[in-house]
Amino acid sequence: MKRKFDDYNKIYLSDMKFLIINPDLDLMQLCEKIMDVDYKSRHVDAFNAIKNEAISLP
Repeated sequence: MKRKFDDYNKIYLSDMKFLIINPDLDLMQLCEKIMDVDYKSRHVDAFNAIKNEAISLP
């Protein structure tokens, strides 16, 4: 179960990285995507980990 959960989050983490480095994406689309991740994530800590990783990218 733990492994499946990690894989689940890595998928959305990759989406977040793509969004952060995509200059053509506007802020509203980014916010919608973050909300989508928040909605799909079943655990608050998992969402925070995704958000923190995205923020920490160069």
